[in-house]
Amino acid sequence: MEPNYKTILIFSCLLLMGLTACSVNVPLDASMYSTQISADKFSQYQGKQIYLGSFANKAENTSLFHFYNQDKSVTYGGPLLNSFFWHCFNSALLEIGIGVYEHEAPPGVAQLNFTLFHLDDASIKFNVILKKDTFQIFKKDYLLDMERQESKDPKILEERAYRFMDLIITTILDDEEFKEAFFRKEVHLD
Repeated sequence: MEPNYKTILIFSCLLLMGLTACSVNVPLDASMYSTQISADKFSQYQGKQIYLGSFANKAENTSLFHFYNQDKSVTYGGPLLNSFFWHCFNSALLEIGIGVYEHEAPPGVAQLNFTLFHLDDASIKFNVILKKDTFQIFKKDYLLDMERQESKDPKILEERAYRFMDLIITTILDDEEFKEAFFRKEVHLD
């Protein structure tokens, strides 16, 4: 019996449409990100300066442009993820009152490097390295979790992704070890 190619084609199209209909795309745009971080909470940082260095994506569960929920039924993204993170950090830090250098750290200004190792819509693993005058003064791995979101509404999920970015930034700025390194006036090599 020969296969019925017309039936196979119709079945394949229906299957593909069904899979597409089950997935949700959440567009992210750093220009739409507006931090809800209270500048008053981080007043000790106001007037300070930082250079945002490299933002690298080494997460094997993402693509260059997207990350997903755990069952991959929701896709988040649009711009390059490392660029999206950099621009969100830039926006939030400026809103808090921290001066941000984009191209090179002047002497005495801390350089923040960020490396992403895992990201889905409810968990992230990343590393922060802080350098001052080419010397590494801080290095730490972070693992953060948020509650899972049952909604499939793209607007709700988009806003949640931006609040996740706030959580990432506040976790770093609240970290006592990060603060000690950031506010250290002189670099001491041990």
